[in-house]
Amino acid sequence: MKRDNVPMLGCENALIAAGALMVAIKNEGTIKVTDVQVVEVLNRTKKQAIGGYCGLTGVCGIAPAIGACFSVILDAACPKDQETAMTMRVVARIVDVIANETGPCCCKNFVRKAIAEAVELARNYLKVSLPHPETDIVCVHVERHPHGCRKDKCSYFNEQSNTAAIAENGLFVMFDALVKKAIDLGAENAKTIDSSSVAVRDWVLLKCQYGCPFYDKDSLHPPLTPGTEETRKVLKEYDKALLLNGSSGPALSQLAIKIEHAAYEMGLYKAFALLSLPFGESSG
Repeated sequence: MKRDNVPMLGCENALIAAGALMVAIKNEGTIKVTDVQVVEVLNRTKKQAIGGYCGLTGVCGIAPAIGACFSVILDAACPKDQETAMTMRVVARIVDVIANETGPCCCKNFVRKAIAEAVELARNYLKVSLPHPETDIVCVHVERHPHGCRKDKCSYFNEQSNTAAIAENGLFVMFDALVKKAIDLGAENAKTIDSSSVAVRDWVLLKCQYGCPFYDKDSLHPPLTPGTEETRKVLKEYDKALLLNGSSGPALSQLAIKIEHAAYEMGLYKAFALLSLPFGESSG
């Protein structure tokens, strides 16, 4: 829900609710859920989650999204009274929960409230037990609301925590922009990773020393580069990193430096490009 291409108000949020619930039920394992069923739920949601229908007909698209999940799992159909009745009761409960959260409407709130209610409904109707850490959620979309967030009237708003959460969301947006810039500049792939996932191994220095023609040639190669222990210490000072992939070593190195400069201009002053490939025309 943090991504810019998922609007604050829009039926994309209904697809998130449907997909999240179906995959959660699938992962829980009590009921067998296939990928075909997940796609079917998303297709049904797309047909009924139509922008503006919350005002035009009184049915928010998130309600049929949750209903589609139960309908597919229960295999509800007109001749099946009990299954159809259960699906209708699910949708009625979701509509009621969402109605209590209006003023103004907020799709992000509706997704969270609908999933929280769906957890209880899944327990009652499907005998599926799903955890839902409702109290841990702090909304970071306050400034995005086009009609003005209702703030302290919303259970996901917390004045103190919200400041830190918004800052974290801002960092997410910046990294998202850097990923897009890297792709635009020619990277074959780019993604944000946790710095703690970067493995630094001592044996790599041996491979450089006894197999690389660039060893001891300049400051971009061992042993003139930082050692493994120093690298481990520096990485601990970072939370996130941007991993770039490309087939040309020199081109990728130049691209990494450009991304470093772009990050610096965004205010990420600690940004530093680590080049993992040989630097030079002969590196291939």
